[in-house]
Amino acid sequence: MTDVSASQEPEVTIVSVQGRWVSATSSEHMLTLYRAVQPDELADIQRTRQFVNRGSAEGKYFSLTGEGTSAYAKQAVQAFGDPAYTLVTTQIPEDIITPAMRATVDRGVPAVIVPDHILPSLIPKIENLMFIP
Repeated sequence: MTDVSASQEPEVTIVSVQGRWVSATSSEHMLTLYRAVQPDELADIQRTRQFVNRGSAEGKYFSLTGEGTSAYAKQAVQAFGDPAYTLVTTQIPEDIITPAMRATVDRGVPAVIVPDHILPSLIPKIENLMFIP
C-alpha cells in the first residue's frame, strides 16, 4: 500500500519554447510578483523582454504586493535621490516557490527572491501605474 498523505516536493520542469525558458509545471495557481525598476533595468526589460540579472546576486527580489513595491521605491527616491521607478509585474506558478525563496524586506514587506535560473521563465509586464503606499 502506498502512503499518499506524505508531503512531496512539487516537480518543476523548465523548458525552452521558441528560445525562451518557460515553466511547464502543471500549476493552476499563479502568483503575481511586483518589482520597482530604475531606468537602466527598465531598458533591459524593454530590450530583452525578460528580467536580466546584471549584478552579483543569485536572483532578483520581487514584492508580493504592489503597495510594498511602491513603498520601497518611495524610500529609495527620498533616501538616496534615486530616479523615478517603474512598476513591473509578472506571474509565477505558486507551487515552485520554496520556503528558501521567501523573505521579508523593507520593514515588513513580504517578498520572493527568484533565482537566476528561473528568471528567464518570467514574462515582465510594464505597468502604467504605481500603487500609493
